[in-house]
Amino acid sequence: LTSAAVVLAAAFNIYKSDGGPFFSAAWNWDYDSAFMMVTTVLLFSLLLRIPLRPASGKGAYALKLLSDSVLGAYLLSVIFDRIVYARLNAAIPVVTDRFLYAPLTVTVVFLCSMAVSIVITLLLRGARISR
Repeated sequence: LTSAAVVLAAAFNIYKSDGGPFFSAAWNWDYDSAFMMVTTVLLFSLLLRIPLRPASGKGAYALKLLSDSVLGAYLLSVIFDRIVYARLNAAIPVVTDRFLYAPLTVTVVFLCSMAVSIVITLLLRGARISR
């Protein structure tokens, strides 16, 4: 079913492009497009059907902690984006020169976001245990 949705979306994009080059538009590229929503729901439905065995040990605990912290890191990343990129923009005014620092800035934002999210996750776990 997921493959059918992707093939249907591709066929529709070819039809809408009318034989010309592909161009992005609200109906084929935006996150709220119908094809994107249908494909996402079907893909996650497919992934949720994969049988998994529960893991145990310290590695499993660390993986669960990281897994529980990823959404928080994504939501917190806007804070660190604004801090890091504001400093980068002030220090390096030429936009093309900033590309050299992209790996560093992305890594710093990711690590800061994950660190704060992990701390929040651990605090919430502790609060849940103490109830």
